[in-house]
Amino acid sequence: MRLDTGYQQGKWSRVDTVNATVTRLGAWCDYVPESDPRVLRFRVEEFAVLSDGRRLALTTDRGWSSSLAGSPTTDDAWSYLTLADVTETVLVVVGPDEGDEAAGAHPWVLFAQRLRAQDVDTTPEALRDLPYEVVLSERLQAKLSGS
Repeated sequence: MRLDTGYQQGKWSRVDTVNATVTRLGAWCDYVPESDPRVLRFRVEEFAVLSDGRRLALTTDRGWSSSLAGSPTTDDAWSYLTLADVTETVLVVVGPDEGDEAAGAHPWVLFAQRLRAQDVDTTPEALRDLPYEVVLSERLQAKLSGS
């Protein structure tokens, strides 16, 4: 299942958001299939959920990878990974870069600008106070549960 982000091929799409407000923010994560079972790759997109139920992309350039170094080619990196591990790593990936003086800060100004560009009236302060959730794709959840 693909998150409906409102983001199409590198351009912010305009949607009819008259009177829509942002109700929550979050990060959506999915895995990128790899042929080597020792390598894991993930992509993360941050989004805003509007009062009318739509989701708009805020960032689409996040992600991470990891591998089992020095392990036999028969080892499967998925066997060492849990739902909690992935959720925690998503929050690290979308968090501030190391050395950022505003620890724990999200790019609230950038998020507000991107939302205003799509005719959603909001402020960085309003976004900062909203709930933030981590959503894992259905196939990632299935992979983590061993299905």
